[in-house]
Amino acid sequence: DDSLNQTLQRVAGWMPADQTLVAKDVSGSVKNGGHIGWLQWQSPTMKVEVKDAKIGWQFRPLIFSRALKLGTVHIAEVNIASTPDPDKKPSEPLQSLTLPVKIELPFKVDQINWQGPPEVAVQELSGVYEYTGTHHELQINRLLVADGDYQLFARLQGAAPMQLKVELQGELQTPNPLQA
Repeated sequence: DDSLNQTLQRVAGWMPADQTLVAKDVSGSVKNGGHIGWLQWQSPTMKVEVKDAKIGWQFRPLIFSRALKLGTVHIAEVNIASTPDPDKKPSEPLQSLTLPVKIELPFKVDQINWQGPPEVAVQELSGVYEYTGTHHELQINRLLVADGDYQLFARLQGAAPMQLKVELQGELQTPNPLQA
């Protein structure tokens, strides 16, 4: 029943010397999913903090069909802070992003705070990420940001030439200038 906590502790030990991973209030198992009260990953140029994450999990498909099927991952809040290194040269573009297993990950994030600059707050992010064995697909069913309500579909080929297709639609609420 404590394997989720033990796994996170092991992963924290494998992090590169300039990165840290800390988790608190962890319960549940790798086999059945669980809860993470607080998790923070930090590098010299970025910090990501996750609060109140509930992780669903189906272990059987991983063993029998090399497919990672998660139940809905629901996160109450994510805070992201970035301090870019001005001396760092841009990295080379990816040539491939293939994975050894198929993945299906439905997700919901109540609040995301990008601490800027500029600061941005996103609410009610929900959707599904899937790796089909050949493509990465992201279906965002809802994303509220800057007075807009958006949906998105993106599909990225895993191997070169890594073709990308993106469809975005949304509604933006603007004040009526005649109602002053």
